[in-house]
Amino acid sequence: MLGSVITIAGTISVGAGNNVFDVFSDDGFSIKVNGSEIGRQEGLTAPSNFSFNFDGGLGGLADFEITWFEGSRTQAALGVKLNGDTLTAAVPLPAAGFLLIGALGGLAAVKRRRKAA
Repeated sequence: MLGSVITIAGTISVGAGNNVFDVFSDDGFSIKVNGSEIGRQEGLTAPSNFSFNFDGGLGGLADFEITWFEGSRTQAALGVKLNGDTLTAAVPLPAAGFLLIGALGGLAAVKRRRKAA
């Protein structure tokens, strides 16, 4: 996942007046509504929550786009909520998978060593 970039785009329904986007992200992202960037986080960070306000005017449908990048080998996370409703589910990809692969490789090496002895 090192250096991965993912863009999720579509149409969402925003409420009239103030809307709150909550983004749970590991590393950076840019969030746009109707082509205007309303929030951004740059650089490598631990998974964190970020909140952004958006004036939905009279409400209705809006174009939505989030571009997210993962710059670490240990974990990846992305979740987006609008006024408390999930737009994208959190996607954790912990380092445990890499640890499991390493452990299985270690067991195979020990097994070979015992057969050779």
